[in-house]
Amino acid sequence: GWDEVRTSWERIFRNTSLMHFNITGTQVIVKGDCAWVSCVENITSVVDGRASDFVVQATNILVRGENGWRMVHHHASA
Repeated sequence: GWDEVRTSWERIFRNTSLMHFNITGTQVIVKGDCAWVSCVENITSVVDGRASDFVVQATNILVRGENGWRMVHHHASA
């Protein structure tokens, strides 16, 4: 649920002094009021003064409602 997701992101940002995303390979597909975006996230992160680079494949699913587009799912894997 949302509380677990929020706690996870809070933990990531609390322990990271820098996080830089370079997005590549973006694909967007829209079907009516649903859309999905896939991309490669090339991430540089600094934790405790040490930089790390890593790459993940990400997929975001969005739904358009009366308040506009809202992300309903995010998944990223190595």
